[in-house]
Amino acid sequence: MVHITQTVVQKAEITDKIYYIWDDTITGFGLKVIPNGKKKYVLRYYHKEGGRNAIQRYYLFGETSFMPTQIAREKAAEFLLKIKNGEDPQEAKVEYRECETLEEFWDNCFVKNFVPKHRNPEQYLKNNKTYWEHDIKPKLGKKKLLDLTSKDFEAIHVSKANAPYCANRMLALASVLCKQIKKERGLIIDLENIEHYPEQPRQRILSESEMDSLKAELILALDRKRDMIYTVSAIKLLLLTTARKNEILTALWSRVDWERKILFQPESKTGWKPIYLSDTAIKILKQLYDLPEREMNDYIFKGPNYTDRLKDIKRAWGTILKNAGIKDYRIHDLRHQGASICVENGESLYIVSKMLGHKSQRTTERYAYLSSKPVREAAELLGEIVNF
Repeated sequence: MVHITQTVVQKAEITDKIYYIWDDTITGFGLKVIPNGKKKYVLRYYHKEGGRNAIQRYYLFGETSFMPTQIAREKAAEFLLKIKNGEDPQEAKVEYRECETLEEFWDNCFVKNFVPKHRNPEQYLKNNKTYWEHDIKPKLGKKKLLDLTSKDFEAIHVSKANAPYCANRMLALASVLCKQIKKERGLIIDLENIEHYPEQPRQRILSESEMDSLKAELILALDRKRDMIYTVSAIKLLLLTTARKNEILTALWSRVDWERKILFQPESKTGWKPIYLSDTAIKILKQLYDLPEREMNDYIFKGPNYTDRLKDIKRAWGTILKNAGIKDYRIHDLRHQGASICVENGESLYIVSKMLGHKSQRTTERYAYLSSKPVREAAELLGEIVNF
């Protein structure tokens, strides 16, 4: 045995067999000399209880080409102290080597185990796949779970600062993903301290002339193609009920209460929800109910060949808007349009909140400015009377 120094390392000859040089002061610290020319620091130690039950292990922890001998000696001493306290550096090394990447966790655990438990798995995965495929996966997908930190996700969030809505949705997905990593793998990646960017609520409301153009185009679309009846009817119901697109497209005939004029939707974003139907909405539904293909499946809004539900109306919606001469108007804006009409015509925010299915009335306060119509009318009356 010798005292391993930088000089000893440099003078160790390469042979055709592996051999070790053991240090005379740090128990188990040595130098492994390999025929391929590499020299590595090694720690030989006994794990578990010792005696006959002891497990002898060799832990390689650094190459001499990039780790000075003095640093290696310090590390060996640190490892011995950890081993004395019950830790096993070799097990940690194996654990790291076998640790899955974030991409593997997404495929094998998140998508297979977590997503199916969601209230609407298909829609949840569809809504979040973009943030995974374009933001998280390219930058962190190959990274091992043990290497992930909150700063990794914060960096992505910062890179999307010019698109606050998308940045916050990405962060929301990352937060759920990290909670599942903690639950399934016991690894903590805390994203709580990453602040969301402020978002300006979108409020695109059609003018009276635009609304007239939309109504006219819906009639023309139905005249051009009979199969458009489901798409056109769905668009009408979105405006008449202020429901979300998925709440309408997944609606079932078995959930319609004709007498009370309610469409029950247990798969809503906010959980179980009653969608209230006006006489106009009931009239539209009865037209669909009388169609010969109604009994082919229980979905109200049927897709091609009537074998499944209508899943996507985005392309048809784009054509309708183009023909109507309307720009920058989303399908989801129909929900805001209906709520705005109600508030402008005197309905309270509380009632509109119930109609929208908001859990908190505060969410409905974005429409508060529209409820000032009676106040404006009073101000006009005062101006006419005083008439300066």
